[in-house]
Amino acid sequence: MYGTRNKRAKRRFFKRKGFWLFCLSCLIACGFAARFGDRKLDPYREMAMEYNLQRVGEKEEMSFIHDRGGVEIGTMFVENRFSLPLEEIPPVFVDAVLAQEDQRFYAHDGVDWVGVVRAAWLNFQSGSITQGAGTITMQLARKSFDLLGEARRREWTGYERKVVEAFVALRIEEHFQRKLESEYPGDQGARKKAAKEDILEMYLNLVPFGSGFYGVRSASLGYFGKEPKDLTISESASIVACLKNPKRISPLNNLDENKKNRDMVISRMALEGMISRSDRDKMISGPVVLNPNPIRRGKTFLYEIVAEQARDLVGEEALSRGGYTIRTTIDASVQWAAEEKMASQLLQVENQEGYKHPRYSEYKKSDGPPKYLQGATLMIDHENGEVIAHVGGRNFAHSQYDFIQNGSRPLGTAFFPFVYATGFERGKHPATMLTDEQMDLRKLQVGGLEGVAGEWGMEVSNPAYEGEITSRRALAMSKIAATVELGQKIGLSNVHAVSENFGLRLPSEKLLNRMIVGFDNVSMPEVVSAYSTFPRGGSRITA
Repeated sequence: MYGTRNKRAKRRFFKRKGFWLFCLSCLIACGFAARFGDRKLDPYREMAMEYNLQRVGEKEEMSFIHDRGGVEIGTMFVENRFSLPLEEIPPVFVDAVLAQEDQRFYAHDGVDWVGVVRAAWLNFQSGSITQGAGTITMQLARKSFDLLGEARRREWTGYERKVVEAFVALRIEEHFQRKLESEYPGDQGARKKAAKEDILEMYLNLVPFGSGFYGVRSASLGYFGKEPKDLTISESASIVACLKNPKRISPLNNLDENKKNRDMVISRMALEGMISRSDRDKMISGPVVLNPNPIRRGKTFLYEIVAEQARDLVGEEALSRGGYTIRTTIDASVQWAAEEKMASQLLQVENQEGYKHPRYSEYKKSDGPPKYLQGATLMIDHENGEVIAHVGGRNFAHSQYDFIQNGSRPLGTAFFPFVYATGFERGKHPATMLTDEQMDLRKLQVGGLEGVAGEWGMEVSNPAYEGEITSRRALAMSKIAATVELGQKIGLSNVHAVSENFGLRLPSEKLLNRMIVGFDNVSMPEVVSAYSTFPRGGSRITA
C-alpha cells in the first residue's frame, strides 16, 4: 500500500504544471547561454580560420645519402624521424595511444564533448586544472601550427588556446573527410573512419617521444633497437607514456618515471578491454628493458661535404624540410675500406717501439684539439674526376678539421714524378743517366745549410748511394741527389710551369732547388687530380 501511494505521488509530481515550467525555463536559459556563448567564441573561431589546413602534419623528413650503387651511406635530418604508414604501425601500439590519449577518437568529430564535460566537472571538484580533455586531433592541430608558441605570442590563457585548438581540430576533421568524398560517395561512416586513420597516421609520425626521437619508428629503434612491428605491448606502452612529458618520462632520462607511467598506460589498456587483467599484472611486474639503437645522423667528413653541396643545390630551407635521396659518386665498399685501412695504418705507427708522441687511444675531449697523428684519404675516378672515397681525418667527433678540404702539406718525394715528366717532355728519357751521391744541404736550402741531404723518400737512416743510375731507377727509388741533378739540368722554371699544367699551385716569386724535393705545400685534391693525369695520357681533368 505504501509503495502504491509512492508511485501515485511520483506520477502526480510529473503532472505538476510547475515542473514543466521549470524545465521550459531551463531550456530557454540554456538557449540564451548558448547564444551568448557562441557570440563570445566568435573571435576564437575566426582565429582558427586563419590556419592553412594544407600544413597539417607538415614535418621534416629524413634525407638519405646513397653511394653510386644505391647503398645507403648516411642520413640527414634535424629531427630524428622516419615516417611510417599506419598499416606498418602495430595495432598494440595504436591501442596504447588511444587508451592513454583519446579513448573516443573514432567517435568524436575532433572534440570529445563528453570528455570536455567530464574534465570540467573534475576540474571544478578539484579546484584546479587536472584534466585537459585534449583529443588526438587537437594535439595534431597544436603540433602542426605551434599553437603553444602562438599562445605565448598572443598572450592567450590556457583556456583560450584550448578553444582555438578545438576549432582548428573541428576544421581538420571536416577537411580530411571532405578530401575523401570522391573515394567514399554516400558512405559517411567509411569516410569518417578513413579520415580518422589519416589523422592518426600523421599524429604518430609527428609527435615527439623524448630524447630527440620523433615518430614511432625513431622511438622504437632509439629505445628498444627494433622495428615497430616487433614491439611488445609493454614496450609500446613505455614509448606511449612519453607523450605526456617527453623529456621527463623518456626511459633514457628517467627509467623509474617511465616505468610508473608505462604501468598507467597498461592499466588503462586493461580498463578499456584491450588486454586482460592477467596480462596487465604480468606486464606491470616486469622491468623496462632498453636496447638503444637509434637512427644516427652519422656525421663524418664525408657527410659534411655532401650536406654542403646539397645545400648549394636546393637551398637551406628546402633541405631542412628533407625528403631527398642524395645520390653521390662514392663507392661505399671503397669508402669503408679506406677508413678502416687508414685507421689501422696510423695505429700501427703509434704502436711502434719508442713512439713518444700523443696517441689516439689516450685522447680525451677535455684535451682540446687533438695532437695525435693524423691522416686523410682521397680517391677519385681518373676518367671523370668523380670522388670515390673521402676520409678527411681520423675522427670527426674529435676534430671537424677536414685535412682534404682545408689542409696542405709539403709533397716531399711525391713531387718527383712531375720533375721527371718535365724532363721527358724536354728530351730526357728513362735511360738518361743521373748520379746518385751525397749532396750538400746548401744545394737545397732545406732544414739548414750544413750537413748531407738524407734519402727522405726511402725513410732510411743509412742510405746507400749507387753512383751512375738511370732515370727509371732514380724515380723508382726516389733518389734525391739524382732528381735534383735532373731538375737543375732541365731548369726550375720549366719544372714549375709543367707542375702548374698538372694543376699544382706552387709559389713563383723565387724558384729554389728545394722546390724539386717537394718543399712547397699543396692540397690533397690538387695532388690526386694531378696524379690522375698520368693514366689519362697527359690529359688533365678540368671539371
